Amino acid sequence: MDACAPERGEEEGGEGGGEEEGEEGGEEEEGEEDGEEDGEEEGGEKDGEEDGEEEGGEEDGEEDGEEEGGEEEGTKEEKKEEKKREKKKKEENKKEKKKEEKKTEKKTEKRKEEKRRRKRRRRRRGKKKEKKKKEQKKKEEKKKEEKKREEKKEEKKKKKKAMHFLIDCSTYVLNLTA
Repeated sequence: MDACAPERGEEEGGEGGGEEEGEEGGEEEEGEEDGEEDGEEEGGEKDGEEDGEEEGGEEDGEEDGEEEGGEEEGTKEEKKEEKKREKKKKEENKKEKKKEEKKTEKKTEKRKEEKRRRKRRRRRRGKKKEKKKKEQKKKEEKKKEEKKREEKKEEKKKKKKAMHFLIDCSTYVLNLTA
């Protein structure tokens, strides 16, 4: 409420009447308005700032101070800051390079590992195939041997039968002749 009271007083005083506070506020308001308007038109705060920027105001004053003796300090500080920035950039670049190197190393390691796995698989497959071939050969050889054995057995049986037949025939003939 107290903050609002002076504003109301200024408004009322500016209009030309009101309470005592309003009159005082009105006088201040008129003075401020005139000063601001005149300052803006004739070279007040805004104009002074613009002129300072163009003709050598605050910024120019700082530059002049740097030229007279502060320039070395300013340039040293700027150089230090630039060096710090460069160091940071270099460090960031190094970190990025390290990350990229790690990524590439991981990729190369994965590739190498894949190659190793493939070789192992090929060897295993090759060995398995060789084992299968050897086993098949062994089975075939066993079958052949079994066939030979069976043939021999059959031949023996035939020979026995033939012998028995001959014996029977000879005994029959002997029996007839006797």
